[in-house]
Amino acid sequence: MKRLLLLLVLLMIPCIALADEAFTLTAAVTAEESALLALPIEGAETVLSLSTGDALTVTVLGTSYCEAAVGEVSGYIATADIAFDVMDGEPTRLMVIDCSPTNQYHGRITMRTEASTKSKAIRKLEKGCIVLVLEDVGDMTHIVLPDAEGYVVSKHLDDIEPAKKWRIAYVDPGVNAWLRLDSRYGKNWMICRLAPGTPVQFISNPNGWAEVEVAGYRGRMLAHNLGFEAPGE
Repeated sequence: MKRLLLLLVLLMIPCIALADEAFTLTAAVTAEESALLALPIEGAETVLSLSTGDALTVTVLGTSYCEAAVGEVSGYIATADIAFDVMDGEPTRLMVIDCSPTNQYHGRITMRTEASTKSKAIRKLEKGCIVLVLEDVGDMTHIVLPDAEGYVVSKHLDDIEPAKKWRIAYVDPGVNAWLRLDSRYGKNWMICRLAPGTPVQFISNPNGWAEVEVAGYRGRMLAHNLGFEAPGE
């Protein structure tokens, strides 16, 4: 009997591993010619040349450029040059989490496993998080991130206002700057720390708080922590 139970457990192990397998967002190049670039801006140095049909793994979503990898090579690729496999031929639809940073969850909403606010929570998503939209299901929306998929309440999604012109800025040397939900100090407004030299897509600089896109977010950071010369130049 013990041997039979052991055999059943061993047979179940592959099923358990499959259920826990991490989600990976993949895409294919649709442009005749494209490339992984060193920076998310037109004219940047080519890291790897690509052509139609080449497969890649998307690691960070971006409105104009996504971070992606082909094997061990990583860089930035124009979002318009790729088709996401999960879209199954449908046009790319990127949106941004837009919720008040002063709400009870401090500018964060819950992504869930099913199209119900009573379903299991997967994680919290911060205001400014860029997501790939699959479909609307009632008052919920099915979304995808580079490492997860789930559902959020539709009213917390908004269209992304395109930047008129991208400009690359860099976190100043010797500074560990914080990307924030909004132009405010305080722990609850922090999204992630940006290491010295991190390139960001600079959008605007209202009142000393720069609006930027970086690491899959549209957020704010102190403008005096940024410079427009690449480190080492």
